[in-house]
Amino acid sequence: MALAPGTRLGPYEVTAQIGVGGMGEVYHATDTKLKRQVAVKILLPSLAADTDRLARFQREAEVLASLNHPNIAAIYGLEEADGVKALVMELVEGPTLADRIAQGAIPIDEVLPIAKQIAEALEAAHERGIIHRDLKPANIKVRQDGVVKVLDFGLAKAFSGGASPDLSQLATLTTAGTREGVILGTAPYLSPEQARGKIVDKRTDIWAFGCVVYQMLTGRAAFAGETVSDTITAILGREPDWRLLPSGTPASLTRLLQRCLEKDPKRRLHDMADARIEIDDALEAPAASVVTEARPPVRRLRIALWTLSGLLAVALMADFAFRIVTAPASSGVTRFTITLPQNVELRDPMALSPDGRTLVYSGADEAGSRLYKRVFDALESVPIRGTEGGGHPFFSPDGASVGFLEGQALKRVPLQGGAAVTVVEANAFNGAAWLSDDTIVFQSRSGLMRVSATGGNAHQLTVVDPGRSELEHHSPIALPGGRVVLFTVHSGARDDQRIDTLSLQSGERAPLGQGSGAQFLPTGHVAFAFQRSGALWVAPFDERELRLTGPPTAVVEGITVSNGWVPTIAIGANGTLAYATGTVSSSYSPRTLVWVDTTAREEPVDAPVRAWWWPQISPDGRRLGLHIMDPVNMDAWIYELDHGPLVRVTWNPAQDGYPLWTPDGKRIAFWSAQGGGVRGLYLRSADLTGSDERLTTSPNDQLPFSWARDGKLLVFQEYSPDTRMDIGVVPIEGDHTPTLVIRGPADEGHPSVSPDGRWIAYQSNLSGSWQVYVQPFPDLSSRWQVSTEGGVSPMWHPNGRQLFYRNDRAVMSVPVTPTGNTFTYGNPRVLFEGSYVPESSSPGDARSYALTPDGQRFLMMKEERPPDAGSRATQIVVILNWVEELKRLVPTK
Repeated sequence: MALAPGTRLGPYEVTAQIGVGGMGEVYHATDTKLKRQVAVKILLPSLAADTDRLARFQREAEVLASLNHPNIAAIYGLEEADGVKALVMELVEGPTLADRIAQGAIPIDEVLPIAKQIAEALEAAHERGIIHRDLKPANIKVRQDGVVKVLDFGLAKAFSGGASPDLSQLATLTTAGTREGVILGTAPYLSPEQARGKIVDKRTDIWAFGCVVYQMLTGRAAFAGETVSDTITAILGREPDWRLLPSGTPASLTRLLQRCLEKDPKRRLHDMADARIEIDDALEAPAASVVTEARPPVRRLRIALWTLSGLLAVALMADFAFRIVTAPASSGVTRFTITLPQNVELRDPMALSPDGRTLVYSGADEAGSRLYKRVFDALESVPIRGTEGGGHPFFSPDGASVGFLEGQALKRVPLQGGAAVTVVEANAFNGAAWLSDDTIVFQSRSGLMRVSATGGNAHQLTVVDPGRSELEHHSPIALPGGRVVLFTVHSGARDDQRIDTLSLQSGERAPLGQGSGAQFLPTGHVAFAFQRSGALWVAPFDERELRLTGPPTAVVEGITVSNGWVPTIAIGANGTLAYATGTVSSSYSPRTLVWVDTTAREEPVDAPVRAWWWPQISPDGRRLGLHIMDPVNMDAWIYELDHGPLVRVTWNPAQDGYPLWTPDGKRIAFWSAQGGGVRGLYLRSADLTGSDERLTTSPNDQLPFSWARDGKLLVFQEYSPDTRMDIGVVPIEGDHTPTLVIRGPADEGHPSVSPDGRWIAYQSNLSGSWQVYVQPFPDLSSRWQVSTEGGVSPMWHPNGRQLFYRNDRAVMSVPVTPTGNTFTYGNPRVLFEGSYVPESSSPGDARSYALTPDGQRFLMMKEERPPDAGSRATQIVVILNWVEELKRLVPTK
């Protein structure tokens, strides 16, 4: 019931109600002792018995009492009278920011001062260890004198650096008095981690700050939908429409918003002080990116002179650095190095823009991979927004867009960054070429494909021929005119890779010569890697006859050669060369095997160091089934645990892997590409007698993961272009007819059937993040999510009463109690964690751990680091006008 005017709460006399929220009522009141106007906030009577709401109400008082800042509404006291609790606060006159925005977008010259004051308020709160968690325009007021006040710290929480969070820090609150899974905050301003119910820190306020400033500038919410679910979907999966920003928006402010609205909190702006500094700079020259002043004031002239002198000093140092690394072999050739951002390591091949002025590369740090852009007249590399998780970049013919691979999707994005667009689903990828007719040639498992850059159906250009020992066709590049493509034929024989030519008009293929990763040069040469030499080789090339006219010559030593021995180079149409030095992290890195028991005690396995994947323990516990990664001819192997030997299981020239013991240990299932580029399911005797038996024939990759019905039913994972990762079964007796049993719009994979065959556990991104689920098997009538903070690759304890899964480098354990058709489970806990190879959620990746038949020990893998960690690829050498040097080294005539 609303308080009537004249109602007294201690010395405060209510004059009028000024607002009602979801939790409290706010009244205009007079402080009869100090003769001042105040705001009085009381808890709604309907919620007064709710202990959670009372706690939040009390917390707001405590938070405000700890803050003293001109841009945060002050607290005067906490009163209680006749069972009513009242929070007495500073009365802030004026409209809310939501009221202002409702009238339309706010001009930039008004936005910047407002944004600065909001930033200062949040900076002050964060310095006291307080996060707001519900920042939005309705919680911000702007007085007539321009002073901004941030209100409503009812959802605020205290946080502390590295301390372990308690339940009060969770963005998802579950108590007896609230609905399960209620997210605290307002949907359009929730950070992705808030929307997922994860632990939040001050970066969630930075996200909301970005949302508020974007809305001030555009008049529209950065993320909006018709329903809360639609809004959260937009937050998790879409980018704001940056085109809506007014044309006069300073470039620095646009960059700030992009950094604030980075979905990965590890990549997001980390401190509001940085935001405030950026806004200060924009206030100094808010239109610097749009207008140049003809006669700057004296103060700015002095700054400009100091800046100019600083730039001259930088230029002199840069010139000195150039002289150190420059050793021109001919006139006009210049060398310099690009150092990658701190903690970023190079991945995959690179790409140079057609004009040779911009380099794009894939870099990875602890938060994952993404594309970076380095314009040669800029001082540093910058990430390309919208390319998170991306690799294998390639340019459009006009240089305005970049194509790349993200997961199993071929995407495109503007060079300036923005929302990436999926062109096509690709079940394999190692390079692509964007042709002048706006089509893209790319690799698939079955061979090269071609698709419109705007999307649509892809059609086959080449077909991998196992009869000629072909495994893959990759790294396509187009010759000028877009009528001929060069590509690499990945063979089953080590050091036997070949470059072929393909006419896009006639479809005719012809071998060009040994090598991989070919690049065409405007001088009439072809550059490529050759026999893993660590050098870049160049040979003269007749573009009309499509043949080499001379022997190859090594022209650059010490280049990085990536997986599959593709050179990590990029060549521009203007003759610029960029190449990486050092080594690239690889799936083929050597690993050691260790035992780890349930108390985290570790013991080495007496096994050789290899590029192990997919460790599997035989039912008798005496042998290991393993997959050794090899960029040319990977195979399945068996290792005897009593000191060897290491025995090769598969001998065909195609790639094979993921050996999976049958429950009786007599046979081994595995995948093989021996029937073509696609991975199918096969079976063979564990004593290695007899021949391989093919179980399935499918256009999609299929990988074995588990068994059901006492080993009579193989449970596998399939990747298809339409529904991506699905789960299927195939009987190993009879006609081997496969059936997909778990198939939907989300990804489902890494299945594991319980020992009694009645339950199936698997990973899925149904919720927007990878989690572990359990369903009855085979009827699949119900579903339970057993992980809480993410999880992949589940595995059952042999007794069926415990479920394990991976979360990054940790092994998690969940107690389970299956009774009849009811499945109950407890809270997940970390069983142990360490520097073990983490599990990957990628469609084609293997399980990275195994459990002994008695359930007492885990088999884990650890990376064997190279002796010189400093040899990692963290630098790129650029040679401008390299073709002038090349003409002398490798003449075409």
